Amino acid sequence: MDSDAYLVIITSFEPERKIRGIMRIREVTGFGIAQAKRLIENCPSAIMIGMYLSQAEGLASMLEEAGMLTEIKPAIQSTTALNT
Repeated sequence: MDSDAYLVIITSFEPERKIRGIMRIREVTGFGIAQAKRLIENCPSAIMIGMYLSQAEGLASMLEEAGMLTEIKPAIQSTTALNT
């Protein structure tokens, strides 16, 4: 993976906006309800890997509008960190 690959991590969410967060994850990923719910409830969770920085920033913004806190990290560094 090159240095242009990034991922978005959901670090936490506002509990009162959980349903909105689940719906937003479904909207951007195509996941089912159960899978989107697991992503939110098991923070930190990587949501998409291998995006350009501009795409990652757009996704992070959409998720934050739905009540989630996010981080953007280079995919190479982050995938290694998630596997430990």
